[in-house]
Amino acid sequence: MSGPAGSALTDCAFLVNADPDRVLPLLAHATTPDERLASAVYRTSLRLVRAADPAGRRQLLACNAVRWGAGELGERFAAVAVPGAPAPEWRVDWATGPGIDQRLLLEFNGHPSGVHALGIADVGGRPLAVTADRDGLVRLWELVSGDLVGDPMAGHTGGVLAVACGELGGRPVAVTGGQDGTVRVWDLDGGVEVGAPFTGHGDAVRAVAIAELGGRPVAVSGGWREARVWDLSTRAEIHPPLTGPENWVFALACTEVDGRPVAVAAGADGSRWRWDLSTGACVGRPFDDDINGAAALAVTRLRGRPIAVTNGSYIDHPVHLWDLETGERVLSPLTGHGSGVQAAACADVDGRPVAVTGDGDGVVRVWDLDSGTQLGEPLDAGHGVIATAVADLGGHPVAVACDHLGRIQIWSLVRTGPAGNPLPGAGDVLAAAHAEIDGRPVVVTAGGDGAVRAWDLATGTPARPPVTGHRGGVPAVATARLGGRSAAVTSGYDRTLRVLDLEKGTDRPLSNPPATAGAVASAEAGGRPVAVTGDWDGDVRLWDLTTGAAVGPALAGGRVPAVAAAETDGGPVAVTGGDDGLVRVWDLKSGDAIGDPVTAHTAGISTVTCLQVDGRVVVLSTDRTGEVRARDLASREPVDPALCEAATGERVEPPLTGHAGTVSAVAYGHLDDGDSVAVTADADGVVCLWDLSSRTRIGRLPTKAGSKVTALAVAEIGGESVAVGCGSTGELWTWSLLTLEELHSARTSLAAQVHAIATMRVDDRPVAVTADVVGTVRTWDLADQTLLTTHLGATTGVACGAVDGRPVVAGYGCDDALRVWDPVTGDLLLGPIAGHTGQISSVACTETGGRPVAVVGGTAGAVRWVRPTLGEVRFWDLATGAQAGPRLLFPDRVSTVLAAPDGRLVVHFGPDIAVLSRRPAR
Repeated sequence: MSGPAGSALTDCAFLVNADPDRVLPLLAHATTPDERLASAVYRTSLRLVRAADPAGRRQLLACNAVRWGAGELGERFAAVAVPGAPAPEWRVDWATGPGIDQRLLLEFNGHPSGVHALGIADVGGRPLAVTADRDGLVRLWELVSGDLVGDPMAGHTGGVLAVACGELGGRPVAVTGGQDGTVRVWDLDGGVEVGAPFTGHGDAVRAVAIAELGGRPVAVSGGWREARVWDLSTRAEIHPPLTGPENWVFALACTEVDGRPVAVAAGADGSRWRWDLSTGACVGRPFDDDINGAAALAVTRLRGRPIAVTNGSYIDHPVHLWDLETGERVLSPLTGHGSGVQAAACADVDGRPVAVTGDGDGVVRVWDLDSGTQLGEPLDAGHGVIATAVADLGGHPVAVACDHLGRIQIWSLVRTGPAGNPLPGAGDVLAAAHAEIDGRPVVVTAGGDGAVRAWDLATGTPARPPVTGHRGGVPAVATARLGGRSAAVTSGYDRTLRVLDLEKGTDRPLSNPPATAGAVASAEAGGRPVAVTGDWDGDVRLWDLTTGAAVGPALAGGRVPAVAAAETDGGPVAVTGGDDGLVRVWDLKSGDAIGDPVTAHTAGISTVTCLQVDGRVVVLSTDRTGEVRARDLASREPVDPALCEAATGERVEPPLTGHAGTVSAVAYGHLDDGDSVAVTADADGVVCLWDLSSRTRIGRLPTKAGSKVTALAVAEIGGESVAVGCGSTGELWTWSLLTLEELHSARTSLAAQVHAIATMRVDDRPVAVTADVVGTVRTWDLADQTLLTTHLGATTGVACGAVDGRPVVAGYGCDDALRVWDPVTGDLLLGPIAGHTGQISSVACTETGGRPVAVVGGTAGAVRWVRPTLGEVRFWDLATGAQAGPRLLFPDRVSTVLAAPDGRLVVHFGPDIAVLSRRPAR
């Protein structure tokens, strides 16, 4: 049966074309599965949906429906006719939706400097959020729509650090405390300050609360080592300052204890104090905790007794409950937060006392205080949560959370069934490997959530449901063939190794290792599939994947964060890289070490890979400093003596020396006889040529006194190998690598440092392309040093295409304009095309409707600090520069667009990916 919203919520034409202010009140009344799905789709990116015109709203709703796994609903939205707008040309085939949550009712942003304080008020029957930040302004927001109510209220001369809401003379008011040391009262109905500010604190006011004392409204404010009580009606201070804390009072709340009005304070020194507001006296002893400071405080009643909810230790981040009558803890600590709890709020939900807490990682958790358990999954607020509150929105309880970026989110606290089936993302990927399932290529990812997932590379969809055998993150994965089937071997932080049948989606443990394996590789030994692991206790182990048992004793080798397997003429081997910089080789059949360890790096090794190069196995290793080394596995000799060490583990040659200053540029090339050389330049202006075979310096290339070479490349001019260098003041040189003489020099018209150079051949001409720090890109003919083209404005992205069989290059720069060049002549063919209202982030070239086009992605609109940001993709005809069809809108900033060979587009927006295909012409 349809709910009170009737059929309106399932009428796609109504949702697309109707004024959003007509739709908003209906969303809370969705009851049937179809209505809840439509409501969830509409609420996703609600601020953007409300701001868009009907054509843009149609695109956003169609995209969001696919993100919710409702492709059929997405097609219904796309089929809606919009007066004056053409039918959509592109279809969203699939999209991921790991970041969407049906509990998120609204998200908006109105604080460019972040939210510092939050309160909830009822103004004329409307629930409003009252927020403040370091710009000194107080703002009011509609919780239903996220609209700003009236103008921001100004008065504080510094940041506003605290807000509390209540009533004064029957009118809704907010009390604020600021860095200017004042406490101010605001009439929320009129948007004006009430009376003169309260003064008396000698420093910033970091906490405020409102209470009743003998029927009179009072405000309690907290600052440095004290709290003060103010009569809001008479404007008088009621008591001398309330003292006790030895540091800042960070949080305040008011309640009744044994029938007496009490203020509860949380101090930066970790202490909690209670004061009787009638007398100003301290109630009982302060109750302390093993923390450096208290940031979160809220009060409620549990089983008839007053309690306080506070943050706990910064080590394990618990939430504590305190009996305010006895000062003792109530129940066990509430655990689950992964970082410090910074905000807390309490309310009754469906007759149950609940607490809403937020932490520095942006995670909001809802707790049933009666049972001490968490209600539902955590809410992902995205960034550090500064404040939380609970409100009633149309009869439904909601949580409000603010973060340090100024984002305000409203979450439903009502439990409902799932609205849709969003396509999940890969989550926090710690390791990945490639495999095949049923003949289709897949990528296997292992995540921080302990899940192992397989993704179809063709569609981006999960090839199998995630397998969650691990109880914690999975830092290593390798794939193998086991019994003719694809399998994965995973190592988890839970100190277990597991074998996953990728085709069945089942897993089983291997014999538990004594330590977490930080590296896993697979191989065959004696005809049986094995896994090789390197653990953090320094052992290398061999595991039979068929039986799950360890093969032989552990191979000692120091802490091993990297391992690889290879097949050699002598049989299968494992190659390990250790924290000690040593590379070791092990016989997988016998478990014996092969030869002595080789000192490959002076820093700990991070990765090891075995490659087949010209019929030999090469071990490629990297260390934590970013250094890469290559070594022949059979001979243990360096593949490139300029980079690697000798087989004995000792340096048989000293490093290449000749520079006294920091090396600023390097280029690699060959002499006319084929010998490998390197050209290097340092900050002192010295340029050297090196023979990489003998590790000797051939000589220095001449430079003028005071000149500094900042970029290098190697090219060929007239059959002769040359070095091309660019200088810190715009110079361009060419030197002969045979005679070491300067061949040519030129100077750009702008004396700016060139930071990049690339060489190529165009129509058999040697050409160099240079880019300088002020954004000038130039193309040079190296044969005669003539300047071919100049492009002003930094080019930050390019893509290659073709027009009538001629190659073209499309690019964009910091001016957010598109340009098209002929790479053969260097001529600027089109541009600047300045049709984008926001920032360009990506460009691709493809064909649509037989026309060559540039596909440009970025943001729509110039206001970029507001989140979520509207993303857009525009199409430009590469032949004419005209817009080639209507733009596409996305519910977040478009960071990447890719053009697939089959004509489909891959669009990365926010945390999600969508694949679009062009609709057949009608």
